[in-house]
Amino acid sequence: MSFTLFVLASVLAAFSTPLTNALNAVGKIKITLMLMVSWTIATWVLTVTLVNLIGFNGVAVALLILTSSLGIVVMLTKKIAVFSFMSMVKWPFAAACMQSLWYYLLRGHEPYVPVYQICVAVSGAILYAGIIWMFERKHIMEMVRFIRLK
Repeated sequence: MSFTLFVLASVLAAFSTPLTNALNAVGKIKITLMLMVSWTIATWVLTVTLVNLIGFNGVAVALLILTSSLGIVVMLTKKIAVFSFMSMVKWPFAAACMQSLWYYLLRGHEPYVPVYQICVAVSGAILYAGIIWMFERKHIMEMVRFIRLK
């Protein structure tokens, strides 16, 4: 159970980290400082409380609750910059789900052979990149042109 909760928390954290970095990049350090202080206090309070209530899994539950504050980070960032959160994450999230399904289907039941693992990992990375390229090609090319102009 803990592993699943940690994975879900990591997914949410992966979405909020670039947004807090964006706040820092535009000089909103006080906002990110307040977020960090709040998260630190909440981590201590929730972790101690939940470990006492439900045991070791309380650590994972506390982390999942903390990373669920993604909505707050999105809201604060939207006050600074105009963007569509869903359009930013739609295709990378779909590609990651397809890649996960690919790994799940190819995991097998035999003892793992390193060459097989490497082939599955590389094919999954190619699948992810292919899906992103298929749906985000225009956006990727715009970024490449922008970088070349600099």
